[in-house]
Amino acid sequence: MFGGNFAFEKAKGYYVVAMGLLAGTGNTAPSLVNVLEDRRKVATAAKLTVIHASATTGKVDVYLTPTDDISSATPALAGVDFKQFATGVEVAEGTYSVTVTPEGNKAVEAIKVSNLQIDKGKLYGIVALDGNGGIGNLQVNTLDF
Repeated sequence: MFGGNFAFEKAKGYYVVAMGLLAGTGNTAPSLVNVLEDRRKVATAAKLTVIHASATTGKVDVYLTPTDDISSATPALAGVDFKQFATGVEVAEGTYSVTVTPEGNKAVEAIKVSNLQIDKGKLYGIVALDGNGGIGNLQVNTLDF
């Protein structure tokens, strides 16, 4: 089902994600996506790796805000397409809401996670996934090895 060869380098951090739909074709066919991560820690901030792994969703905007209100917020990541990712995104320590919307449409909150504690000096992985009934799922992992 999954094909492809990956070349991995010593002393590098990778995130390998199975993406796509079992019955998908073209861009939504099952595949493995290899993400080379920025795992260099900094003492003054956290670092995020954000991955768009929802095959049934188009481009999205990702908001990282101190409250659930995104009405006047600017996306932390804008126009992220399926299988795209960002790594090494530095974020100050604090409690955040992560909101994912269709690109340019704040009125539709596809995914929201409130009260997410982000600690400085740590690494986090955030993966937006397909959910049941069209409701998205956001998975947050601490990647602190």
